[in-house]
Amino acid sequence: MNTGREALLVNGTALNTVADNLANSNTTGFKDTRLEFGDLIADGGNSLYGGPLQGGNGVVAGKVTIQHSQQGTVDRTARPLDAAIDGRGWFVLNDGTNQYYSRAGNFSTNEDGEIIGQGGAKLLGYTALSPDTAVPIKVKDLVGTPTASAKVTIGGNLSSNAVIAQPPAAATFQALEQNAGFSTAAEVIDSLGNTHNVSLYFYKTAQQTWTSQAYVDAGDTGGVPGTPVLVGTGVLNFDQNGNLVEGGNTELNITPPWAQAAAGNVNIDLSGFTGNAGSSSVANLTSDGQRGGNLKQISIDQSGNVVALLESGETINAAQIAIADFISPDGLERIGDNLFQETELSGEAEIAKPTLTKILGGALESSTVDTAREFTTLIQYQQGYRASSQIIQSISELIKSTIQIA
Repeated sequence: MNTGREALLVNGTALNTVADNLANSNTTGFKDTRLEFGDLIADGGNSLYGGPLQGGNGVVAGKVTIQHSQQGTVDRTARPLDAAIDGRGWFVLNDGTNQYYSRAGNFSTNEDGEIIGQGGAKLLGYTALSPDTAVPIKVKDLVGTPTASAKVTIGGNLSSNAVIAQPPAAATFQALEQNAGFSTAAEVIDSLGNTHNVSLYFYKTAQQTWTSQAYVDAGDTGGVPGTPVLVGTGVLNFDQNGNLVEGGNTELNITPPWAQAAAGNVNIDLSGFTGNAGSSSVANLTSDGQRGGNLKQISIDQSGNVVALLESGETINAAQIAIADFISPDGLERIGDNLFQETELSGEAEIAKPTLTKILGGALESSTVDTAREFTTLIQYQQGYRASSQIIQSISELIKSTIQIA
């Protein structure tokens, strides 16, 4: 009777394990579990011939083993704050009191701009201020540092068929545009991150000779808005093949006195121009500098870096996600919300940067539950449970028969 009872209890626990697996077949990062069975042996005595008299006494539930070594399928989600671990390891989270470990990478942010897991615990990583110790990753106050422009490069063609004309004496933007054989503009950034336009006017002052002038708006330098301020002049000499020759000034070093920011110091390189027939045009224009700006979006890249995209278009690596590993992962304690805690059996967590383990941004690890296998196992446990109940029923009938005989 006791043997049948133990079998009922253990097979019932096994059925509960299968039910838990099936319930979590769509839970992100879930690892399926199984119940370990162990046999029970009754206390034995000696027989008449000295051999042990020892019989089986049923079955016992050993422990529920989590299949940590199984890798779930990594599915692309394209959500910026999703991340999947491909390989061994766990994300590290902390709620201010306890530290947790999880394979679920469906993160979000709280009102303080900290990246958190499903239960609200904060994701830990390595930042510029804490390169050796994992700390909560906070992205709320990230702003870019402005970098003033120092180099502008412009290349193209100045038509050899243009009409010869001199720069106007009384400079207005309208007059400059009317007299110029060609004009273009470049955007530069000051030390505070403000943007300014530098207008460039080109005049064919002689055969195969062009004069270049750079202007900024006086409104940017503390003057009357709409008035051009000359900040640089250059000369470009071309040979009969339309190539630049020595003797000119193809680099304009301008120092516009910005009204609010520090005075600019920008080198405008015009050495990429040619003097061929055809239309005047710009083939390439590049300008350095960064505007800085406020946070626009947070994402996780393919190396586990938390990347901040600013309004200026600049990107900043805010942190690198920390990864934990254990000597004996089977000793981790499951506490719910896809979280685990370390125990004496698991050993202390070894937390480091993801060097050997891959973290895939914009993806999630799916559950490792195989529903077909679980339903097959379910049938096996049902048969075991039914057989155990049949044993109890048979023993009960035998007891009744014995009482009747007595």
